[in-house]
Amino acid sequence: QAVHNNLYVDEIPSALSGLEKLEQILIAQRIVFEKIVVMPKGQQRKIKGAICNVPVECEQTCEILPRPSSSSGIILLKLKRKLEFSGHVYFQAVRPQLLMNALQWLKNNNLLYKNITINQGNIDTSMSLLQPHENNSVSDINDKDVIDIESCSNGFDDKAVEEDEDPLNEHRLPISETCLQSLIPDYPVTAKKNENLLSVGNEIYNIAPGENKHPVSFMTDKHCEELAFPTLFPLGRFGFTHQRDIKLTPVKYFNARLLHYSGRFATNPEYLFFAQFIIEQKKVSDSISIAMKKVTAQPMTASSIRTDKQRLTNLIFKDQAYLFMRQIPGSPSYWQKFMYEVVAMVKQLGIPTWFMTLSCADLRWPELFQIIARTQGINMTDEQVEALSYFERCSMLNLNPVVVAKHFQYRVETFFKEVLMSRANPIGKIIYYALRIEFQMRGSPHLHALIWTSDCPELTHDNIQHYTEFVDKHVQAYLPNEKAEPKLHKLVATYQKHTHSKTCRKYKNIPCRFNFGQFFTRKTIIAVSLLDDLSEEQKSCVLTRRADILRAVKCTINEFCDPSSPKYKSNLTAEDILRSAGVSEQNYYWALAISSDSDFELHLKRPPDSCFINNYFIAGIKAFAANVDLQPVFNYYKCITYICSYFSKDETECSQAITNAAKKAKNVI
Repeated sequence: QAVHNNLYVDEIPSALSGLEKLEQILIAQRIVFEKIVVMPKGQQRKIKGAICNVPVECEQTCEILPRPSSSSGIILLKLKRKLEFSGHVYFQAVRPQLLMNALQWLKNNNLLYKNITINQGNIDTSMSLLQPHENNSVSDINDKDVIDIESCSNGFDDKAVEEDEDPLNEHRLPISETCLQSLIPDYPVTAKKNENLLSVGNEIYNIAPGENKHPVSFMTDKHCEELAFPTLFPLGRFGFTHQRDIKLTPVKYFNARLLHYSGRFATNPEYLFFAQFIIEQKKVSDSISIAMKKVTAQPMTASSIRTDKQRLTNLIFKDQAYLFMRQIPGSPSYWQKFMYEVVAMVKQLGIPTWFMTLSCADLRWPELFQIIARTQGINMTDEQVEALSYFERCSMLNLNPVVVAKHFQYRVETFFKEVLMSRANPIGKIIYYALRIEFQMRGSPHLHALIWTSDCPELTHDNIQHYTEFVDKHVQAYLPNEKAEPKLHKLVATYQKHTHSKTCRKYKNIPCRFNFGQFFTRKTIIAVSLLDDLSEEQKSCVLTRRADILRAVKCTINEFCDPSSPKYKSNLTAEDILRSAGVSEQNYYWALAISSDSDFELHLKRPPDSCFINNYFIAGIKAFAANVDLQPVFNYYKCITYICSYFSKDETECSQAITNAAKKAKNVI
């Protein structure tokens, strides 16, 4: 998988190395239209919906650009899907002379560009007549010279023309995040006198090279990779369709590209999403025909489905049409299969001991920024990392998503090998585990794990004390003393302290779906259900009284123990809280000892100042240095219905595509 197998990476010449993002697109013979948006908080990028491969004539695009009188001059350019659209795909400053120089170099050195014709004297008159875009000039740009690729007020939220006519929109979800942004370089602007208008360098030009062009499938478009990314493949060779002595699957090929020492592929977000699309498309195309043969016991063609629509409808309603997607990570069928495997493990091994969650604290891991800096030939000290601003940290992470993902994977593997599976057995002697990694709203990875141990006692009415001792040995839910344990106190205060956010209010009738603030207790309490000899009326009265007591205490905890509350008091005692709630200590612990349903409930030992501290285990938070959530599992029904369902939830975007397909099928009936 190296040079001898036609994976050599050519050096980028100076004619191409200095091009900005839009300039790279303008010299490409394929434009890959992708809707890339920025995630909240960490500002990481993600793709929305389908991507489209459109062939264009790059030399014609560059020839119609107006030429400033100096080669150092620039123009402001909007790349659109159609000229009549008010929105745009890219908005950036470009240098026409550099584009022509780059095209000339490609014509002389790239075999895929040898047939293009460059005519620098051919300038479209409609472009040379400098017509400022309405309400768009350099003076409107803010001081940071940052321009949205699509304004949230004039782009995605607006019912503009393109929102109704763009055929790709049916495959996209509503956009709520901020849009991808592009920096306008601080180049000198040269004014130009025109017969109709005097240019002052702030005119904005619109261009749509892909208009009226028919999209081409990536699977049938040979050399689409080299043509879409000429700066990555300057000599136009060794793409994923290249013939090799040792055949490579798309996964192996793109892994080799993304792990190249130069980082040119891994730091290009458009190429990352292109690679992902090719891999998934190849998996689908390779498995769909075989899967349909297995389902129907006979070959199926497009014409047979077109003539027999009821046949397709039956397949969709029985979920058989989606079976081939079991090999596609992130699809509903993939996670459905995974859920069945987890349920089988529960049936065979019993309920797991723990449900563990590991978060990615990439913004707080100094070694990650030092690793990224070393890939660029820079050695950063701890002091330099500490001095980085939030924006600088986000920028470094966003430009190196592959390094971030690999670092998280390495930390997880090392954590399991050196900590969880060590002889110390910090959460018990592990015999089996099942993992799922997903990505949070801000774009960082997130791990969920079901863990089975051999030394966990079964929770029954007869061994409540034994089970309580096991839980207390492995799980903590308190804020350590700052003077006695300063390092542990800082870790817990940084990563385990819960702060209410929009995520907490996902369900309107619940103030916090994570049930914070938690109840304080002197010791771990396992609540049991009411006795069966009580009548239903008696049970209802007891449970109502229990709910009233705990509700009063919960309101007081949320009012005075929440660090984000304006009435927060850090030195409150248990007696103070109960007095404010109007509840006696005896009634409070009586209510905690009663379960609200027919099964056990667990209340961990927690002092009053730790009502907003999440569960953790000391070895885990010290080793992983991020949010570590460890929850005991002791109920078969809740394990199957909640944990397995949560563990195997599908990816939203893929589900949306399946939903659209189902709607179309329903309309056919």
